Amino acid sequence: MATCLTQDVAMFKIETKTGKLILLQRFQGDFSAKEASLNQVVLSIDNKLLATAGDDGVVRVYQLSDDFKSVSNKLELKNCGEMPHTSVDLNRDNSLLVAASKDANAYIVDLKSQRVI
Repeated sequence: MATCLTQDVAMFKIETKTGKLILLQRFQGDFSAKEASLNQVVLSIDNKLLATAGDDGVVRVYQLSDDFKSVSNKLELKNCGEMPHTSVDLNRDNSLLVAASKDANAYIVDLKSQRVI
């Protein structure tokens, strides 16, 4: 499970025997100079990628380790508008990403070529 905590992404697992929530990873996902705020985080269906949308106007895609304890920055999409992003999602095979922005546009990105289509 992943969630937004102001400017950070937090990843948790639920221990099945006790129901206890265990923090696996926490890292900064929005780098706005004024009041950083993540608006959405999404995990890919295969749990290999995590994408974020935030007020800094940059959509980020991260590569996740199998145990979710390490994260590497795979891609920063700065060409998806200048305004804060409100939503992000990945398709089933992780080839496309869609992001919505406060500029009233939606952007579809081919993740292989890293270009807006």
